[in-house]
Amino acid sequence: FAALMLADDAQDAKGKAEKAEPQSDSLRAAVALAESREAAARDELRGAVAREQAALKELAAARQAAPVSAPVANPSNNRALLQIADRIEALAAKVEQLP
Repeated sequence: FAALMLADDAQDAKGKAEKAEPQSDSLRAAVALAESREAAARDELRGAVAREQAALKELAAARQAAPVSAPVANPSNNRALLQIADRIEALAAKVEQLP
C-alpha cells in the first residue's frame, strides 16, 4: 500500500513538474526580454546624459565668448522714442487739466 502511495505521489510530482516547465520557460523568456530592455534603456540614458553635458559645455563656452551687453540704439530709434515721450507728456498734461 505504501508503495502505491509513493508511486502515486511520484506521478503527481512528475505531472506538476511537466506543467511547470512551459511556465518557467516563458518566465525565463520574459526575464531575458526585461533585462534586454533595461540594458537598452540604460544605454539610451547614458547617451542622453552625455548629450546634455556636451550641450551644457557648449552653452558655457558661448556665454564666455559673447559677453552680455546692452543693445545699441540707433539714431532713428532715438528719434522715435523722443516722439513717443513727447506724446506721453502731452497726454499727461491734458489729463491733469481735466476736472
